[in-house]
Order: sequence, then C-alpha cells, then structure tokens
Amino acid sequence: MKQELLTMSNQELRKYLSTHRQDETAFSEALEVLMSRKKDAVKYPAISENNYQELQDIFKSKLNSN
Repeated sequence: MKQELLTMSNQELRKYLSTHRQDETAFSEALEVLMSRKKDAVKYPAISENNYQELQDIFKSKLNSN
C-alpha cells in the first residue's frame, strides 16, 4: 500500500486522506508520505514541562503574525 502512496501526487494524497479517515493505518501512512514531502516544515520538540514556556511563546508568535 505504501508504495502506491509514494507515486501519488499531493492532491491525490489529500483526496486519499479524506476518503480513508476512518482507517487509522491507511490514514497514518498517507499522512506520513504527505508530511515527508514538506521541505520547509517547522519541526517542534515534544511538549514537556521544561519547554512549556518556549512552546507558549511560539504559539503566541504565530498567532500574532497572522
């Protein structure tokens, strides 16, 4: 299944995601392929008590920029 996903365009992947929302495995695989194509995606660290303030600052910054 994942090999088929790799050959799909982003538009086809989005359509696949919308039609397979109830199939957790299929949805996860397709989302993983789609997200791997985003080269400029910002990756945030996992939430923990130590970086809560930093995460809060990131969200505030994003909300204020729009």
